Amino acid sequence: MLTRTLILLSLLYLCIAQDPEITTEEEGVEPITAKFTDEQRNEITTGGESKEFQAEVNRLMEIIVNSLYKTRDIFLRELISNANDAIDKVRMLSLTDKELLGDNTEFEIKVQADRESGTLTILDTGIGMSANDLVANLGTIAHSGTAAFLDEALNAAAESGTDGTNLIGQFGVGFYSAFLVADEVTVISKANGDDQHIWSSTADGNYRIIKDPRGNTLGRGTAIILKLKDDALSFLESDLIESTIKRYSQFIQYPIYLYSTKTETEEVALDEDEAGDGDDDLTIGEEEDAEAAPKTKTIEHVISYWKRLNENKPIWSRRPSEIEDEEYVNFYKALTSDSSDPLDHTHFKAEGEDGDDDLTIGEEEDAEAAPKTKTIEHVISYWKRLNENKPIWSRRPSEIEDEEYVNFYKALTSDSSDPLDHTHFKAEGEIEFDSILYIPSSAPPGMYDQYYNSKSAMKLYVRRVLVADQFEDIVPRYLNFVKGLVDSNDLPLNVNREDLQKSKVMKLISRKLTRKVLDMLKKMAMADEPDEEDEDEEAGGDGAGDDEEEKHVPSADSNYSKFWKEFGKSIKLGLLEDQRNKKRLLDLLRFPTSKTRDVPISLAAYVARMQPGQKHIYYISGPSIDEVEASPFMERLRARNWEVLYFVDNLDEYLNLQDYDDFQFQAINKDGTEIDGQKMQDFLKEKEDQFEDLKTWLKDVYGSRVSKVVISSALAESPMAIGTAKYGYSAYMEKLTKSQAFGAGAGIKATKILQINYRHPVIIDLKNRIEDGEGEDNEQLKDMANLLLDVALIKSGFEIENEHQQPLADTVDRIVRTALKVPLEAQLEAEPEFAHEVDLDEEDEEGDEDEDEEDEEELEDESDEENKEEL
Repeated sequence: MLTRTLILLSLLYLCIAQDPEITTEEEGVEPITAKFTDEQRNEITTGGESKEFQAEVNRLMEIIVNSLYKTRDIFLRELISNANDAIDKVRMLSLTDKELLGDNTEFEIKVQADRESGTLTILDTGIGMSANDLVANLGTIAHSGTAAFLDEALNAAAESGTDGTNLIGQFGVGFYSAFLVADEVTVISKANGDDQHIWSSTADGNYRIIKDPRGNTLGRGTAIILKLKDDALSFLESDLIESTIKRYSQFIQYPIYLYSTKTETEEVALDEDEAGDGDDDLTIGEEEDAEAAPKTKTIEHVISYWKRLNENKPIWSRRPSEIEDEEYVNFYKALTSDSSDPLDHTHFKAEGEDGDDDLTIGEEEDAEAAPKTKTIEHVISYWKRLNENKPIWSRRPSEIEDEEYVNFYKALTSDSSDPLDHTHFKAEGEIEFDSILYIPSSAPPGMYDQYYNSKSAMKLYVRRVLVADQFEDIVPRYLNFVKGLVDSNDLPLNVNREDLQKSKVMKLISRKLTRKVLDMLKKMAMADEPDEEDEDEEAGGDGAGDDEEEKHVPSADSNYSKFWKEFGKSIKLGLLEDQRNKKRLLDLLRFPTSKTRDVPISLAAYVARMQPGQKHIYYISGPSIDEVEASPFMERLRARNWEVLYFVDNLDEYLNLQDYDDFQFQAINKDGTEIDGQKMQDFLKEKEDQFEDLKTWLKDVYGSRVSKVVISSALAESPMAIGTAKYGYSAYMEKLTKSQAFGAGAGIKATKILQINYRHPVIIDLKNRIEDGEGEDNEQLKDMANLLLDVALIKSGFEIENEHQQPLADTVDRIVRTALKVPLEAQLEAEPEFAHEVDLDEEDEEGDEDEDEEDEEELEDESDEENKEEL
């Protein structure tokens, strides 16, 4: 053990005593940070021409810092958007003037952070600005002179769409967002036909313009240098810069590069002169005759390079067979800024550097000492591209394969499952925009629990710059499940781009998106419906009538059936909230029926297979399919083979559907349901007169429990049932209101109408008994009648109220006693005397004895004290 410890200590001594020299070498691309001598910097700060801003800087700062932007990283989006527009302008001009570009033909944006100076530089090869342009574009809040807009912003009263000047991406308000993070902003710009000038300001109410003392260093374009505030130095971190640019500007047309560095080391053997003389080895052990290793030194190379910021390629535009799993993973991380791998791409090739070999220390170390080396550390600078992704929505739909749409959906939404459907379109007319909309395959957990607090998952882009990744009212609330994006060039400027939803243009976009979503859903729904030509062929064959029920039945595995299972409530909520699109939404409704309880069908399918003579759409509401199928009101329609819609969702009762395709909705469990012809109606009127005595007696027995008693043809097997008023609440609605949080168990009361089956033998017998005078003071007959009512209430979907539950129990007791010939006055058998005695455990008995002894001792002590007091 002692020997092993000595060996470890000796190795530690070698590491400390002979720390190799590291040589650092820098190589790579040229940085874009501006370098000024002290003389030049003094000339910039004191020379040139000083001007005042046309708008008060205090008001400017108040608007920008307090009113306009919710997050400070917006400044990077604004400045890159400006750079993109500057490049776009020079590119457009170069189409007619090839000499305009000169030697600088590359269109690119570069970003570099300098920690030593605390500056962030954004450079573009765009159109550049002359001295006059710098005054016109940067000397005011917006070169359009919209001073009135500032007052509106301050008063929070800017009406959407009032300012028609689109300044998004232009130097103006967007440029001044730089003062969110910078104490000083310097702009170096070179335009064709003018010298290179420098504009600088510290937001103190003045700015200064001077000819660049270094001469023309840019060739053409603009460099913006931000001297960051102390609390904004985090924007010098490469990771934050990269994630912010990828979030807002990953679809910018021109490449965005970030200046980055990487370190590579190289071990080389020392020369004899470098190694020198002297004993540098520490020998431990009895047999260590190997020669000492030469001394080493490390050369560190610090290499600067241009790091490209937008190197991501649009993988969705390539064939899947050409894309490796690792590319999917990298694209996912670049798009979402998520450091973890996606669930659907877990197989990838992870490459890395080999680790250091293990150092083995044993009893026999006879190997020769390794030669000493020097380490050369190369710090290589390079440009890392950040925006390889291409905006798929800017391409023609005919050029894009379905798999590309699926891959783009997964990259855009971080959803591992495929969407059910999508639509890609370009809106033209009063406003133009491109959009891709997706229907997800599943609803997020708790979607309807937070329905009124949810926001749309749609992303809004303006000229391919992300404005908002959650946008309120871009689509109606009931369509918040739709995912996708909108990219428009026609949105007016509301400075912060976060108040765009208030503009009239956004309302137009919302209206068009809503219609497109509903059209997409309609096409998906129509795919479920059988083709009419196929139906005609089936109807022409033998036995077509036997297959009538199988017509218009969609598949449970169809896309729309899956959609309805996940998002059906949204369509129903749309009927309550969006009257403008009521007809479109009615076509999207699905309900289970008495013939297809497992697969909901459309109203169109229901109408298409209505029976001859059926004039209405019949429905019944209840808490479950089993309960409504057991309802006595289903008996007659089931016998006629007439189909009934089942309203078994909580929202169904609130839809208040009136008609569809000229057919009225009628609830079969409400008064006034029309199922009979004229002859049957005349026949029932005669029966009303014949059963008048029974109706009067039943009303007297039931009292306020029913509002009236009527003869009904809706019943086939049951003696009676309880319906409700035609325009009143149903039994299920009464249950719903009782169960509500603030219903306190009361809720609304449905008007109960007793419908009796004139054909049922029990009803006929009761009629005869009442006509014979047996109804007066006949408690047994009343018990029978009350029992019939309670059964009818339960089967019709009502609950027995508290005050009638005990009478029901008493009635059943009397009926059972009578049937068993047990006297009604018979009493319970007497209990034994020990019925209420309780056996005590042994521990309890011992405890009682101890308590008795303690009581006796206390009495004895008290008596002794009394005796002492007397003495």
